[in-house]
Amino acid sequence: MINILDYILYKEHEEYISKTAIVLDKHREHEVIKDLEWYFIELPKFEKTNNIDINDIVNQWLVFINNDRRYIDMAITKNKVLKEAKVEYGYLTGEAEERRLQDLRERWEMDRISENNYCERRGEKKGEKRGRKEGKKLGEQGIIKSLFKSNMSVEEIAQRTGIKMSEILKMIK
Repeated sequence: MINILDYILYKEHEEYISKTAIVLDKHREHEVIKDLEWYFIELPKFEKTNNIDINDIVNQWLVFINNDRRYIDMAITKNKVLKEAKVEYGYLTGEAEERRLQDLRERWEMDRISENNYCERRGEKKGEKRGRKEGKKLGEQGIIKSLFKSNMSVEEIAQRTGIKMSEILKMIK
């Protein structure tokens, strides 16, 4: 477990990185859990370090975390992941954040327009279906009226067309 501290925890030690282990209370020489280690990194001590070994990966990350302009460019040239982290950090802060928010706004607007267009198309399809149904009904109505005018009885029209007599009477009126 790594703890990065913005304060000094161990005033009696000069090192900015301290590793601890779980040991028995009365027998400190016996480490209880060997695979579990705690690291405490004290940034105020790190800031006071004059000669930082920039080849050390931990120091590269500490330079980045601490935004130490003296060494950050060197650290990035030595650490590919750190370079990607800097790009991502730039994306999430400052002008990059504004661009990201603008991008999100534009995407939202495009989604809204797309949804409106979808709803309109769906409405048009429903309208077309309704229009066909009404057109079919009007066409049937014209045929029924024509048959009725040619002296065909309502019963006979119903028998030949398969339309209920009550519907035929509505169409004739």
